[in-house]
Amino acid sequence: MQELRALGGITRAVLDDDDLMNMFIPTIRADFSILERGLVSPEVKIACPISMLAARQEVVFEHAALWAERAIGAFRLVEMNGGHFFLPIRRDAVLAEVRDAVARGS
Repeated sequence: MQELRALGGITRAVLDDDDLMNMFIPTIRADFSILERGLVSPEVKIACPISMLAARQEVVFEHAALWAERAIGAFRLVEMNGGHFFLPIRRDAVLAEVRDAVARGS
């Protein structure tokens, strides 16, 4: 719960609702588990260009650059303003980056 509070993006009303959190905690734990142990060997490469959007304020921003090691094609890391839940806050910038990536074929 402390980690979820630190990430932001989830209202206090939701975090304080025990019934609601009891319903979602198993899924959230599974997501964190996947991130912690990884599912694919580091030797596996991705055979397409990658455009990654990541928030500089994100605790694991430096990990985003590691995806470059997985890309066989071009890799582009786009720094976005905001925290972990930057997508809705930076909607127009995100959509512009997606349009640009599609136009470039990545």
